Amino acid sequence: MSAVSPGHYRAPPLALSAERVVEEGDLQMEARAVPGSTVGLLRWPVAFFFVWVGIALADGQVGPAFAFGSAAVIFVGWIVMALGSRGTRIRSAAKLPQQQRASRISIDAERLRHEVASGHAGEYPLSELTHARMWDAGVLLNVRGQVFFVPRRAIQGAEESWRSFVASLPARRWPTRLGFTIALWVFALLVAAYGFAK
Repeated sequence: MSAVSPGHYRAPPLALSAERVVEEGDLQMEARAVPGSTVGLLRWPVAFFFVWVGIALADGQVGPAFAFGSAAVIFVGWIVMALGSRGTRIRSAAKLPQQQRASRISIDAERLRHEVASGHAGEYPLSELTHARMWDAGVLLNVRGQVFFVPRRAIQGAEESWRSFVASLPARRWPTRLGFTIALWVFALLVAAYGFAK
């Protein structure tokens, strides 16, 4: 990250740009909209559920009701805590001073530049913008695995330019780690089956 003068953006702006002040709703939308976010939330709780039930059922003193009931309680508690933790992070980020929440994303034929009004900026070759998605709420950009959400209000009046840009990028499946998740769940089921059979 390089520094620019506090409170000022580099001029002139690049070919395609969007300025916004991040709000809590934006962060909530981003958390929900990133492909694979639901899978990521469920990945470990589901794996734990399988293993817990298998091991509990292997114990002759534990009935199915307790095995599934206790696993369900832990599963729900895990999800609630994960959502609570995410909500806390979002609320904390939304309470930052406006200068730290105000930023601009600029894109030209060679690079993407992300500038924060507090004085920091980062530039990335356009080749590192690996995924982009546009829908009614705005635009999601994935740069080096870092997600930038540009809300609709920030591109108002330039929607067609942004739509054309997103359409011009190579079609790639957004990384969701679905393969890893399925492998983890299969492994958890095998562990549960082994524990039960043993």
